[in-house]
Amino acid sequence: MINFHPGNFSRFLRSRGLRLAVLCFQFLWLNIVIPGHRRGIVQLPGSGPSCCESAASPAPLRPCCQKASKQPTPTRSDPVSRCAICFFAAHLSTAPAIDFTHPPLRLIARTEPPAPARALPADFFPTYFACGPPII
Repeated sequence: MINFHPGNFSRFLRSRGLRLAVLCFQFLWLNIVIPGHRRGIVQLPGSGPSCCESAASPAPLRPCCQKASKQPTPTRSDPVSRCAICFFAAHLSTAPAIDFTHPPLRLIARTEPPAPARALPADFFPTYFACGPPII
């Protein structure tokens, strides 16, 4: 028996054997099982036929069918939509969560104020003679 002390457990998680086992599982699961399985062959629990739908014995002899005959029979869902392998694969590869939080506000750097713009002297008046009256 292996004693998993905190140091041994972290060493086990970083071991080459565990990495190889996870790599082999991912290879087999993603490249052989998922592409090669027949959809609907393994269904999720609760998706199988009810006792009234099986052909083992006549329906009127079973007590569950006598009660169910008063109610409308529910429609069976498509077995392909209830595939357990696809369900498991979809939950193994969930989308990453997006973090919309802003980074904390803090002082990044100090900058010097920009140099002042060159001011024009007060006695300078630019003139514009494009279409004014003639000078007399």
